[in-house]
Amino acid sequence: LRFGDVLCEFALQDEAEAEAEAVVQRKRRDAATAHTARIAGIERLDALLDASLRGVLELSDCTRGFVLLRAGDDFLVRASLALDAGALRDRGFSGSVGAVQRVLDAASTVVANDISREAWLRERQSVIASGLDALVCVPLRDGEAVIGAIYADRTRPGTPLTTLDQELLEAFAERAALWIVARQAAAELDAAPPAPPSTAWRGIVAAHGSVP
Repeated sequence: LRFGDVLCEFALQDEAEAEAEAVVQRKRRDAATAHTARIAGIERLDALLDASLRGVLELSDCTRGFVLLRAGDDFLVRASLALDAGALRDRGFSGSVGAVQRVLDAASTVVANDISREAWLRERQSVIASGLDALVCVPLRDGEAVIGAIYADRTRPGTPLTTLDQELLEAFAERAALWIVARQAAAELDAAPPAPPSTAWRGIVAAHGSVP
């Protein structure tokens, strides 16, 4: 069943299948709990951002991604994995940039399990050419304020993200944001060396023109 952009699947399960699904859900919850506990003990901000990104990648079954963090009136790419931050200006990442901008604007998670079913993504030739299979982006919030986002995607087929997975990702991102804010205050980021201009989010968005 499909309701707008929401795809629903109905299936009857026997007792064995229900128990197997319950085991999978417990494992996913345990993994999210373990990642949450892991980031709580990290003192350095750069290590915390890296661990937060790796947590999202594992929980979403994705292979690459980056972390955006607010810097003044803009956002900077502060951590990345299997993805060159400078390459985000390339047209090949227009779909990824569009997904992140939606998260920053709406302060809500974006999940695309099947790129070919998402009209706002499949119409982008760059997305098709890059071979993206799925993507997810979760906001980092300090109260009502969006202080950043964690983006992840994959080009190979993988396990679809369920409603439970999204809830676990959002809960993990919420805890990560709390620790990030705390570490920012302790680290006095104003004294840190400036980030390369190529990682500034406004410049990345400008390189792609108008992004919905």
